Amino acid sequence: MTGVRRQDAKGSQAVRAVVLAIGLVGVAGAACTDPRIRPVPPTITFALPRQVVSSPGVLVGSVTVFDGNGLDSIHIRVDLGNGTSLGDSLFFASDDPFQTTLPLLWQLPPAVPPLTSVKLLVRARNYLGLFAADSVLTAVGDSLRQGI
Repeated sequence: MTGVRRQDAKGSQAVRAVVLAIGLVGVAGAACTDPRIRPVPPTITFALPRQVVSSPGVLVGSVTVFDGNGLDSIHIRVDLGNGTSLGDSLFFASDDPFQTTLPLLWQLPPAVPPLTSVKLLVRARNYLGLFAADSVLTAVGDSLRQGI
């Protein structure tokens, strides 16, 4: 009779182990499929109508920044490939705290050699403290390439 009891005890332990394993798999599966929204950094989009800019000339375009949690600040910086900084600006969202489009009008100084790169760097911060940065690279062209 003691052998039967021992076997019954082993059988009930095996059933418990299987039920526990199925329960753990169910909980882990539910945790992986949780549809809650995760915080993400802002999205930055550039629009530059011309790929080449003249010197002297104006870098024209726009930057659109979006964030579902709300935008805190947007920092724009323009640098030349020769190490010269054309300047930077800091903007704070006012009209629409979730999306803003900023016009770009940066004056390039005279005598910048052709094929000098012009880097436009945008950094955006949302209200959760997440940052995003993106850049676009264009170049100074000579007068023959301006019609392209």
